[in-house]
Amino acid sequence: MREVKDVDLHFSIGESLVCCCFGATYRESRDLWSIKEDDSVKGETESEDFEFILEELIKGAGSQHPSVRQACTISLLAILRKCGNSKTIVNYIDRIQTAFAVCLAEGNDFVQDVSSKGLGLIYDFSPEEKRQELVDDLMSVFISGSRRRIQVSNETKIFEEGTLGPMPTGGQVTTYKELCSLASDLNQPDLVYKFMNLANNTMLWNSKKGAAFGFAFLTPKLGKELEKIYPVLIPKLYRYRFDPTPRVQNAMSAIWSSVVNDDTKTVDPYQKQIFEDISKHLTSNQWRVRESSCYASAELFRGRGFDAVLEKMPEFFRNILKVMDDVKESVRKSAEFAAKSIVKVLIQTTNVDAGKNSAQETAKFMFPVVLEGLQSSVKEVHALCLDTTISMVRSLGHLVAPHLPIIIPALINSVEAAHHQQLNYMSVRLGDQAATQEMFDSARISAARMTTSYETAQHTLQFLDAEKTEVIVVSLLSTIKTNNPLPVKGCSAHLISSLAQLRPNELQPVAGKALAVLCKGLSDRNLALRSTYAGTIGQLVRVAKDSSIEKLLNMLQTWYLETNEESIRSACMQTIQAVSRYNPDVLRNHAGTALSLVFLGMHGKSDDPTIKGWEKVWEEIAPGTEGGIRFYLDEIVKISKMALNAASYPLRAQGAKCQGKIAKTMGQKLDEKVSMDLLNGLKTSMGGKVWTGKEEVVTAFADVIECIRFDESVSDGSELMDLILREIKRGNKDYKSCALSACGRIAASLKFKKFSLIIDATEPIIIPPKEEEDEEIDQKELLDLQIVAIEALGKAWPEDRNVQVEFFEKLMKLIEFSMSNVHWKIQLATVKSLQRILETLDLTLFTENTDALLKFPIYYLGHAMQTSLKLDSMKAIETIVQKMNSINLTLDEFKSSSIKKLVEEQSRTESADLRLKCDSLLRLLRS
Repeated sequence: MREVKDVDLHFSIGESLVCCCFGATYRESRDLWSIKEDDSVKGETESEDFEFILEELIKGAGSQHPSVRQACTISLLAILRKCGNSKTIVNYIDRIQTAFAVCLAEGNDFVQDVSSKGLGLIYDFSPEEKRQELVDDLMSVFISGSRRRIQVSNETKIFEEGTLGPMPTGGQVTTYKELCSLASDLNQPDLVYKFMNLANNTMLWNSKKGAAFGFAFLTPKLGKELEKIYPVLIPKLYRYRFDPTPRVQNAMSAIWSSVVNDDTKTVDPYQKQIFEDISKHLTSNQWRVRESSCYASAELFRGRGFDAVLEKMPEFFRNILKVMDDVKESVRKSAEFAAKSIVKVLIQTTNVDAGKNSAQETAKFMFPVVLEGLQSSVKEVHALCLDTTISMVRSLGHLVAPHLPIIIPALINSVEAAHHQQLNYMSVRLGDQAATQEMFDSARISAARMTTSYETAQHTLQFLDAEKTEVIVVSLLSTIKTNNPLPVKGCSAHLISSLAQLRPNELQPVAGKALAVLCKGLSDRNLALRSTYAGTIGQLVRVAKDSSIEKLLNMLQTWYLETNEESIRSACMQTIQAVSRYNPDVLRNHAGTALSLVFLGMHGKSDDPTIKGWEKVWEEIAPGTEGGIRFYLDEIVKISKMALNAASYPLRAQGAKCQGKIAKTMGQKLDEKVSMDLLNGLKTSMGGKVWTGKEEVVTAFADVIECIRFDESVSDGSELMDLILREIKRGNKDYKSCALSACGRIAASLKFKKFSLIIDATEPIIIPPKEEEDEEIDQKELLDLQIVAIEALGKAWPEDRNVQVEFFEKLMKLIEFSMSNVHWKIQLATVKSLQRILETLDLTLFTENTDALLKFPIYYLGHAMQTSLKLDSMKAIETIVQKMNSINLTLDEFKSSSIKKLVEEQSRTESADLRLKCDSLLRLLRS
């Protein structure tokens, strides 16, 4: 029997052993022609070797050799069929039953089938109490997989041939001896334990499959008695039908078909028990159990729903999601299939048309676990839960309202999953290119707003009431405050903007809190986020209280005045601009605070990128430049003074520029009290060292003085002139140039008579001392200073006749020196200054100097290459001729004809301005 595996031969051996059990009295030994079979059976007597044969067969059924077990099982079945009612069989019935039960765990399907048939015969031959014991034993194997323990020897067959493949030396690994040899050859002794564990697991499922064969054979005989064990049998059998091993699956399906007549009528009453069994085994340590549980759960809820087990469904679905991240691919696929099946039923159950109570109850239990899955790092789990959430929200309609406080934050947090991590890397790499990074991050936020997560969150806003709005806004603000990805923060801010538009009344109670958090967000390092927060604030002021808005504007003003960072100032501009764009009426209601800041912002440095933004807001809100200043003069003056007294030098310059703009725009319409207040502030700021941007203070100083009407009887302006003349002595070239220009303007405004001070200040610049000429100095800087000094002389030339007489010769000396300079820019500045001097010069005192005054303008008219220089020269000539005519002086004939000739030549030029001036001068000369 060890060497032969032929089944037919084993059956023949079994028939022969039956003959041996009865010897010569056996029915098959009768004379077939004369004795009937029924008569022969009555005369059968048991042989003395009957018990010996049974002992050997029972012993052989537990052999370690599979062929021996097969032969002994077949022989026992043959003896049982022919001799089932004999006394010896009755005495050995328990041991035979044990032998058959042991062989149910055999890996060979045929042996399992033979064993199951043998158990069926034993059930027929056994008394009533034995029958129940047999059923209990089978149930133990079927439910728990309990089985015999095998004593392993060298020849014990562990695997079927070909299961593990060939050995390195050839041959197949099947026995324990060969397994040890393979482990030794591979130098991995632990393989023995791993393969033995695998074999042990295989035998477990073989025993269950064998039990299934047994049940399949006994089921028709048990009848109604089997219904008593349905609560235990049905759940197990239901799950075993989905076993991934086809042989086990077929066996279990066969039992199910024989036990269950109507699937619906059988499963519905035991749905809860089946569910509990599947739940228990869903996270089993055996992959085939997990896989079968997943497929079973998918089938269980199809067409039935899960109302009966609703309270336990959250934990069940959570385990399904866990199994979707299983180490084995087939298990992952089964879990995904189960999850999709459950989700399909879930969406049908939560449909608003399916019933309000049922939908609400299901949503109450299932939303938390589904939203929990949105936080999963497993891509498939997140995608499934996201689709489920969106579908549930759509199907619930207005019934989703109670769950929105947890749904909306979860949806917003899930927008990051739609973005590839490389986008974060690219954003970081663009850190040194602020403008490009802002555009890139803004595009990321825009893309996040186009995701289904954000669109669904926005869709649900229509179902909110005041209480839930407050909870959601607090949650969104918490997201903004904490360290979350950029798309999540951006979408949170945009959703608050949507709330301000769609649910303004509900948002109003928390508008102040939202403004406070978003204002802090304006200091975020990311430019795109700052811009987003600014836009949200612009929407939010619509529903905020006046006190909150005023607090916001004051805070922006404080930030602008106390912070030196350009990013913060840019955020202030973006916020004011957003308020102006979305809610201009709100800004107009608080124009005093807002426009004062806007006016200050407009006068930043020329390279400040925010200036255009400030100017746009001013154009939209203010009633013109002069009107805006006049209406909000107090606020503008106040903030400009704060800026002028700030610790930051750039801000001081900005405040001075702001005050200068007020003076230039309002002119002498400016209230004297205000102008003197501005002047005193600027006088204080002029003190101290020269700092970058102080030129704006000097310029504003001159602007304010020009708009004040000074009473000559009270003051001659010496104090102010001393102040500006002191600044001219500073070493900084740019500052000195600015002070010189301001000096001329101030002297003209004050009608300052102490021209000697101005001559003394400008002469060393126009005619540098000998020692300075020898030094190596920057010629461009010197040229610029000389131009400004010459222009200052022209502006400062007094109207007083006595002063003119006193300083005319010295002035002409400086003019002649400047006009003899070869650089055309100095020549042009000198002619312009001469023109201004001639306008106030009393020519009756200097009739003998007319030729000297005409000398250089006539020369430039004939020799200059620059049109501007020719034009200003003709203006100077025209002024001199007009003044001469006014005092009845005439040019000599030669000089008059020379000038006419030069003018006629210039009249043929292409410059229209020059031609017009030529015509005008010719008419004057001919008159």
